[in-house]
Amino acid sequence: MSRHVCVLIVASCGPFRDGLRILFQAMPDIAQVALADTFDNGVKLISQQPPDAIVVDADLLDPDLITAQLEQLKTLTPHAQQLIIVHTQTQQQRVQSAGLPALLAGFTAEDLFAAILM
Repeated sequence: MSRHVCVLIVASCGPFRDGLRILFQAMPDIAQVALADTFDNGVKLISQQPPDAIVVDADLLDPDLITAQLEQLKTLTPHAQQLIIVHTQTQQQRVQSAGLPALLAGFTAEDLFAAILM
């Protein structure tokens, strides 16, 4: 029996976000893929319709506020599977110290699905 999962992708418009969207839409368990191009827009979408899974591009997070933003994400989506895609070791350390899973950009589709559809 397949699950019907709603995924929210929070990433800037462009090929990276489009690639993530296409990957998720190809999965039979994914019923809906929502998109937000800023962290604040993602927060608005979460409050309107809480997703089952959320993927955030760490490049959208403010380096000075990243800890607060990650805590806000954990508070808003405590039951959702959360994944932060990081591009640097500094981002990875901050995300992991906040207790959220991080996936380094350059990941395989299998790694993405394993991380988000546990």
